[in-house]
Formats: sequence, C-alpha cells, structure tokens
Amino acid sequence: MLRKLLICGALLGVLYMPGQASASSGSWFTEGSGLVGGTSQRWQWVATSDVGGLNVKGHFSDYDKSTGLGFDAEVTCLNVSGSAARIGITITQSTEPTRPQGQSTYITMSTTGQGNKSVNFVGADANSPVPHLVCGPPSGMATPFDGEINIRSEATPGTWFAQGSGTPALSTQHWQWVATSDVGGGNVKGHFSVDDRTNGTGFEAQVTCLSVLNSTARIGIYITQSSEPTRPQGVSTYITMSTSGQGSTALNLVGAGGNSASQLTTCPPPSGYATPFNGEINVND
Repeated sequence: MLRKLLICGALLGVLYMPGQASASSGSWFTEGSGLVGGTSQRWQWVATSDVGGLNVKGHFSDYDKSTGLGFDAEVTCLNVSGSAARIGITITQSTEPTRPQGQSTYITMSTTGQGNKSVNFVGADANSPVPHLVCGPPSGMATPFDGEINIRSEATPGTWFAQGSGTPALSTQHWQWVATSDVGGGNVKGHFSVDDRTNGTGFEAQVTCLSVLNSTARIGIYITQSSEPTRPQGVSTYITMSTSGQGSTALNLVGAGGNSASQLTTCPPPSGYATPFNGEINVND
C-alpha cells in the first residue's frame, strides 16, 4: 500500500440548530475523500487550523478495498497555499505494513476547477520516526485523485465538521465519512462510503446536510452508487455519530435511519447514536 505514492514522493522531494456554535473567524482548511489513482486505496482526511498553521487538528485515514488493510492518523501540521495544501500526520492505528503505527509522513493535495471539471492530485512522502510539527509549502502532488478535495486559505465564518472511519459493532461493514459546512450548516459538502469485505457489497453517498452539537453530529446522505440491496442508489438516509473521551479510551457510537425517497437537505439535531463503533470519530463545532 502506498508504494506507488511513496515512489512519487521520493522523486519529487519529497454536525443543535444553526447559530448555536462558534468557531474562529479565520481558518485554513482542507478535506477530501476518494481513490488514489492506480490503486484501490480510499483516502479520507479533514484538517483545520488558524490562518498561519496554529491550533491544528484533524484526521487522516487510508483503507484499501481490495486487501482490507489501512491506517488512521492524527494531523500534526497544516500549510495552505491557494488551492494546494500539505498536512503532517502521525499514524495512531495500522494494519498496513508499509505505514506502521508511530510513523509520520507528509501528505499533499491540490485541486483546480469545479465539480465534474475539477482536477485533483495528491502526494505522499516517506515514513519518518519524528512527528511533523511544521509543514512546509505544499509540493509534490502528482498522483491523480478520483474524488473530492476542498481547500480554503482565506478567512472564513468558521467550520463544522464530522469525520470517521471504522466498523459498527456486530458488523463486517467498514464505514468512512467526512462532512463539512459553515457553522450553522450552510455550504455543506462531503462523502460517505460503506464497504463490506465479507460479501463485496457497499455504497457511495454524497453528504446533503450536517448538524453538530458539541461532540455529536448528524449527516444526511444521498446514495449515488450501490451494490448493497438494503441501500439502493437514489435513496437518502440520516447517519448520526457521537464521540467522548480521547485516544484509546474514547467511546464512539453511531446510528443509521431508514431509507427516504427524498433528498435530506436539513439535518435535525443529532440523536439515535446507540451502536458502538470500532474506529475513530472526530466532530468539531
């Protein structure tokens, strides 16, 4: 996993109602979800900081649909320049031999254009035993990325985000999602995916709404592609999530609603998260 991207890196040098939450008046921000070109790896990340890189937080995850291997990482630094960004990550959990727990690396990303016409690239550096606390200017993004990348470098009204990667209890499904919006739920964007390694089914969905209250969130999703009979293409549902505690002592819970024939453009306050979730959840209000 990441062998092709490692080569490239070496060669290049390398979700309560609106108005109730607050955030800093200006921030750097990057988020993305999609497949790395030439691989079966799905990358997902969200990172935010003050303009300039202070008070950084975020998460990065990698999941290979063909092997079931992957890793989760904490974001340790962020640098944004126009439509390009670099994040430093330290791996906190891993089943991927080439990216073991405790190692750090840089991930870069860039995006140009809008919607179906956007051109997205990513890059990855080699492993380092030392955490990356400072990110240099972004460079080295040369691998095509089939998915969505969003980067903001200007002052913003603040950001809500919800992100997670892992497996609901008593399930063989791997869930992965990232959702962001302005504080209050405007300008929502994001992605939700499910892969079941035991039967080869799953689905891809677009995030259509987001509501955040402290450490809980609700997202609305619209399924765009599906091989899962219980979640066919064209239906919508709500997904809820909650996290408390830190690190290995964190208690994470999720929930899922029934199918709806109508797109869900407004998310009520989060509730209904009752299923233990084996993975990582990050929520920011």
